[in-house]
Amino acid sequence: MRALKDLVIDAYCVFAERVEKAGAILIGKTNSPVLGFRGVCDNYHLRPSSNPFDTTVNTGGSSGGSAAAVADGLVPFAEGTDGGGSIRIPAAWCGVYGYKASFGRVPMVMRPDAFAATNPFIYEGPITRTVEDAGARAQRTLRL
Repeated sequence: MRALKDLVIDAYCVFAERVEKAGAILIGKTNSPVLGFRGVCDNYHLRPSSNPFDTTVNTGGSSGGSAAAVADGLVPFAEGTDGGGSIRIPAAWCGVYGYKASFGRVPMVMRPDAFAATNPFIYEGPITRTVEDAGARAQRTLRL
């Protein structure tokens, strides 16, 4: 959102905290649509994400930046969030694998007035290059 362009949050989600605790090094953030509510990955501040296999097409949304980074080999895995296909769509469009964990397996800590904070709607999970990596990352993250 344009109104929030200068807002910087000094916190991590539980998923990022857990993978960092397991030894991962967090290297940055990837592109996503405004508030994550689109099936394509674009926003007002950055250009639309390009699929690494065909830069004329989009990565899918909303975790399209994460899927593109994994597909291009920039990172071995990335976090995805899913409320309506936002792990599954980009994973399919970019030729990688996304694991949407069951609600409650990865805790979601949100402010009380956040969108769907108490409903089984938002899910977090890894986007990886292989099914085996997705399972291993999910198991390691969920155990901590």
